[in-house]
Order: sequence, then structure tokens, then C-alpha cells
Amino acid sequence: MPLVDLPSELHYEIFRHLPSVDVTRLATIPCLNGVATLLIAERAHRSMKLGWRLIIGTVTRRVRINEDGHEEAYEEDVEFLCEFARADPRTLQLHFAISAIDDDGFCSLVNNAPVQSALNPAPATGDNDGRDDQPPTMRVYLPARSTTTFQVSIIKEEANTKLLAYAMPLPDSFHAMLDMNDDVDTTATHRATLPLGNNVLLHYELAPCPDDKRTQAPLFPIASIHLQNLQVAAAWWWEELQQHHDLTSYFVEHSFW
Repeated sequence: MPLVDLPSELHYEIFRHLPSVDVTRLATIPCLNGVATLLIAERAHRSMKLGWRLIIGTVTRRVRINEDGHEEAYEEDVEFLCEFARADPRTLQLHFAISAIDDDGFCSLVNNAPVQSALNPAPATGDNDGRDDQPPTMRVYLPARSTTTFQVSIIKEEANTKLLAYAMPLPDSFHAMLDMNDDVDTTATHRATLPLGNNVLLHYELAPCPDDKRTQAPLFPIASIHLQNLQVAAAWWWEELQQHHDLTSYFVEHSFW
């Protein structure tokens, strides 16, 4: 009996013994897509349980001349944690939810961005869309004539100790810049996509800054961005895991990537 004629339960039992790269290839066959995508999502969730994450580091820089003619420089970075949320069966893309690292930190990572934090007051109880288990939204506020760079890193949390076991910035090709020049529309809210290298897309929302925040020194922001989700190719994620995992104990125990 041909493979495609077998019931989906048998497809699952067969496919779960295959490396994730092969499962992703099988997902391109329409009649096998459903079961293969289910396994892709399970493998991606398992990589989260094993401590693997993506980090987006944002660095906002601005140099301005104050009223006294002196140069004022501002530079602050905020790091965001990316965790797997869903797999798209049509495109075989993995979507990662993005949240700012809060005051408690993640592993040994803690944001130290006093200016951005001051512009992001803690929400009152119940203000987070009724989802108490969700981290509060953090926006990155952008002054005029500033640049914000985005850099992707891969990290691994030690599952037992919750300590940072591995961290590595991805190559410079996984890097992009947003320039707040006069051509950027800051009069209305709109959504956009920023490529961060091959197979990685950052979806974000750009919104005009409220009047009460535009006067806050030292930033004097004119807009803010909300990082919504990170989209990566499933095959790319397996390749990154294979490249960065511990080649001793981790590879022996988890060789299905």
C-alpha cells in the first residue's frame, strides 16, 4: 500500500521517528501536510521545553544639539524574548510570540533601560486584555532622526537550573535598521515587516507618540513600535538547533532535529 493511502494515525507513528528536516519536506505533500505540520509544531514546542529561544536586541541611538549648542547623545537597548506560538501549515513558517524581558528577567538576562521603562508604565491590574498570564506589552519609543538596530541571537536555558547555558548572536546578516527620518509616516498607526536576514521576518506596529510623551526628556519621542511576532522558516529553525546545540550530551539525547 502506498504511503499516502495509509491512515493518518500510521503517518504520525512513522513520521515521529524521522528528523525534523525530513518531516518538513513531507509537509510539502498536500495529503501529508496535516500530520507533518502537527509534528513540526510538537518539535518546536519541545525545543522551547528544552530551553531554546530567540532573542531580539533593539538598540535605539540619537544625537541632538540642545539649546546651549552642546551635543546630547542617547543610546539604550531593550531585549525581547521570542517563544514558539504556532506553525503555519500553508507556508511551513514558525511564528514566535514576542515579549519584553520583564523586571524578573529571563535566566540571567535583565533589561536595563530606564528611559524606555519610564515611558512604559506598569499596567494597572486587569488592563492586560484580561489575560493575567500574559506579559505586559512594551513599546520601544523612537525620537526623531534616530536609528534603531535589531539583532537576533539564539540562547538556551538550562532546563533544571533555569540559568543561561548558551548565548550566541547570529551573523550580521540577521541584522536590520529602522531609520526615523523625515520620510517615515508618524501620523497614523500602521503595520510593517522588517526582514532580519534570510528566512526571518519581524512583524511590528508603528504608532504616533501621544502628545504627553513627546515632551519627555531626554528622548522626546515622536513614535513607538510594538514588536508583534517573529516569523522563521521551519527548516531554518532545525538547522539553527543542529548548529548550536551541545554536541555531547544534547546531541546524543535529542538527535531528531
